Amino acid sequence: MISVIIPIYNSGNYVKKALDSALQQEVDKEIILIDDFSNDGTREWLDESFETQYEISEKNIAGNEINAADVKSVLVWQGKIKNTSVSFYKNISNYGVAKTRNFGVAVCSGEYIALLDADDWWEDDKLVRQMKMINKTNAVLCNTARELVGPDEKSIGHIIDTPKKITIKELEKTNYINCSSVLVKKEALNKYPMEHDDAHEDYLTWLKILKEYKYAVGINYPLLKYRLTNEGKSRNKFKSARMTYKTYCYAGYNKFRAFIMMFSYTYHGLKKHKNIF
Repeated sequence: MISVIIPIYNSGNYVKKALDSALQQEVDKEIILIDDFSNDGTREWLDESFETQYEISEKNIAGNEINAADVKSVLVWQGKIKNTSVSFYKNISNYGVAKTRNFGVAVCSGEYIALLDADDWWEDDKLVRQMKMINKTNAVLCNTARELVGPDEKSIGHIIDTPKKITIKELEKTNYINCSSVLVKKEALNKYPMEHDDAHEDYLTWLKILKEYKYAVGINYPLLKYRLTNEGKSRNKFKSARMTYKTYCYAGYNKFRAFIMMFSYTYHGLKKHKNIF
């Protein structure tokens, strides 16, 4: 089974699109939604929207507190939407996206994990195609290309490709693996949870995974629709460069190597985004 983990923070305007795209995936799956203590009304909006916009069957209102992965969260309810098991948690404090994803991994049941940010969404056959690729290659992780869209969900006409095979040497140059495009074995995320919010926590995890598992595979088709917003912590390019340097240091590279790698990352990043920024 695949566990789809959707962290939510101040994303009430977007999360329905993400959830609907996860529900459309024709695989054996569960969906775990985790509100990371939103403060813009998203928490109240979620309570209301689930009651009015979705037909939840076999609903069990739990209300019990769960402690996992350094996160305290309340399991608000579990139920089924379109024959898919859905669990909805609310963190009792704002822990950040890295710890919130780790919490989802800790409480989920699937052998594989699919990560989806609340402001992104997938093509209907994404997980089917990724499972076929993993079964064919025995890779521990599969990612996809992504199409960039604006806040209004309209494409800006730019697709970011991914290699069909990503080795650790390729990944050291730049992060080809977007978090919302990932399907990965749970055992790998258990070994290498996301950490260090002052760095690129997802990139750090992919570097650690590929150091052990040697390679990932990619589907060079935009099965992910990646929404550009002003809230992403990579939007400030100077801040992002500092975070990239810290990522390499946390991954075990010495300071000189990390400094050189940061410039390679910046160069490749500018090539990927030259028509956007």
